[in-house]
Amino acid sequence: MAAIPLSGVISGPLSGWIMQSMDGLNGLKGWQWLFLIEGAPALLFAAVVYFYLKDTPATAPWLKRGGT
Repeated sequence: MAAIPLSGVISGPLSGWIMQSMDGLNGLKGWQWLFLIEGAPALLFAAVVYFYLKDTPATAPWLKRGGT
């Protein structure tokens, strides 16, 4: 239950710092940098999941077949 307020304590100042310090860099505004920086891990994780996860449980090599 403490994770929600803790995330606000960490992400609020971090987001403000990104928007303030990166404003105008390469012609992008601070909020545009914030979207790019926050979206990059999600896109990276999506690519990992796309190539790692299998279509069905039968094709997943990390799952055992049969009973134990």
